[in-house]
Amino acid sequence: MQLKTCVKTNLYKKLTGIMRVPFSPQHGKKTMTEEEYTKLISGEVSIEEKLDEQTFLLEIPEEPNLLIFTEYLKYKHTVPYSKVPIPSDNRFLWYVVFDIYDKEKERFINEKEKEEYAEFYRFPISPVLYTGKLLDDIKKSADFITQLARNTSNFGDSLMEGVVIKNYEKQLFGKYINEEFKIELHWRRKLIEQNQLLTK
Repeated sequence: MQLKTCVKTNLYKKLTGIMRVPFSPQHGKKTMTEEEYTKLISGEVSIEEKLDEQTFLLEIPEEPNLLIFTEYLKYKHTVPYSKVPIPSDNRFLWYVVFDIYDKEKERFINEKEKEEYAEFYRFPISPVLYTGKLLDDIKKSADFITQLARNTSNFGDSLMEGVVIKNYEKQLFGKYINEEFKIELHWRRKLIEQNQLLTK
């Protein structure tokens, strides 16, 4: 069965209320307070690589209650990807799922559930860099997150754009974006370059 796709960048922001963490170098847009950040890191969190492409919403006919949020990795924005995974199901070619929203429960499903759907429907998901509790100390947790964000992308050989911190129990989300990725010119106005699929 075919997937239903549409661009829904703002819907994800609306549902998550995602903001930059206080120590993110990029303060041009919404940045959470230290109090909001403390709530975000209270309890178990998942930290994932932030992928730098265009957000698409997928709807799987077999799962009408789920909204599948993906990054479409076919074309380069600011980070080049040379190792985009090839899914077993060709419907998901170039798409990488980063979150799934349950419309009935009105919440995002957790990491374990997302992995189960990924295994069942054979689609790739955004790389998980860390799962567990962070130190309550703001500076130490900030140092840890910053170090994670300085790694090479799992889907290429360049520095990753940043990371996303997710507290699924509290449905709180934050992001850290590396200083190098200030967007000076919108990607659509540049020469369009295609990313590369992972070759064995």
